[in-house]
Amino acid sequence: MGGDFVGFVVARDGKRAKMQGFANSEDAYAHYWIEASGRLIDLGAYFLPDDSGFNAASMPAVAWDLTYPLPRFLRYRALGRSGNAGVLSSDPAINERCVKFAERCLNNALHEKNSKFPTWIVTNPSSVEIAANRKTLWAHAAMRFARRDDPRDLPF
Repeated sequence: MGGDFVGFVVARDGKRAKMQGFANSEDAYAHYWIEASGRLIDLGAYFLPDDSGFNAASMPAVAWDLTYPLPRFLRYRALGRSGNAGVLSSDPAINERCVKFAERCLNNALHEKNSKFPTWIVTNPSSVEIAANRKTLWAHAAMRFARRDDPRDLPF
């Protein structure tokens, strides 16, 4: 899928937060993700804090169960479907990060008995609650944000 995405980003000290997305580019869409097997799958959210402009807390990768509505802190607007081209950005640095991430995941899955994914994965509302209860800063702040903010103030 191609379209727009914004996600909730919070500073590591918890004093600053914002909704942030990926800038438009020369590509057809600002962001790409996959919808398959009843899930919205997006590794891009994991990379969002890298470009936040402040020392942001890490974010999870997304494998959201689409039987649940998307949360206020992860906003997707599908504008079209893209083909199976394999390259999702004209920015070589973004493509390189994605390839390294995928290679690391594949290597872990194939060669390590107790492989650990590079981040946690948000899958449904209870996964956010579990992470917040484990004191994961992003999950805790995202839940507060979702309870507090008026959905009419959110983009798309």
